[in-house]
Amino acid sequence: MYSDKLNKLIELALVDGELTSQEKSVLMRRAQEEGIDVDEFEMVLQAKLFQIKDSTKVVNENKEGKAQADTPNSNKHGDVKKCPSCGANVKAFNVVCEHCGHEFSNVPASSVVLELFKLLQEVERKNDAKPSSSVFGAMGQFYATNLFGAVSKADREKQSIIGNFPIPAAKSDMLEFLALAYPKALPVGNLLTRQAPHNKPHNDFVPIWKSKCQQIITKGRFLFKDDKQTLEIINGYAEKLNIK
Repeated sequence: MYSDKLNKLIELALVDGELTSQEKSVLMRRAQEEGIDVDEFEMVLQAKLFQIKDSTKVVNENKEGKAQADTPNSNKHGDVKKCPSCGANVKAFNVVCEHCGHEFSNVPASSVVLELFKLLQEVERKNDAKPSSSVFGAMGQFYATNLFGAVSKADREKQSIIGNFPIPAAKSDMLEFLALAYPKALPVGNLLTRQAPHNKPHNDFVPIWKSKCQQIITKGRFLFKDDKQTLEIINGYAEKLNIK
């Protein structure tokens, strides 16, 4: 119905389930250039936005009733700190050293990141508290997961939460989200050891975390195309993850 370029812009703007005034302005201007009725186009945008929000309803329901304080955007992305493990300089907002994987325990996570990990921990809590229907059922699940490479029901639920979790729009939240997701998107081990018991739990989640990184990178490139410093950080992650 629309040109490939306009469809691509729509996809980029709505990838996080939100439509900012800046994004809407860009889309409306492009639609006018293509001779599209703006009122009709706005209706289409709202319909697409509704579909995306509906698909993430499960995630959004977990957030209902929670007050969100208005906090100023962090400006830490311009600062650097030294990794105590390898001595490399890393961005101040990073919670993991991108050079050696060292985790900085004194870096507070944003409310957006905390919300995601709270949802993942809730799945684990429910799974741990859920009694097995039978000894044989528990044994069957163990062998299917550990010997035949099947993904457990809890892991499938966590992968769904990660895949459907909305991408934050604030720059500091987006960069922190990317910093956390990046090491989880890198496979561990080689071709012979990636499915080994000590590597498989991590590697089972690599595709979904890489997909989430790609969404963040795509959104960040669109939002911060005029912010050279932020764009450089985003493209650095893209290069390490082999994301075009």
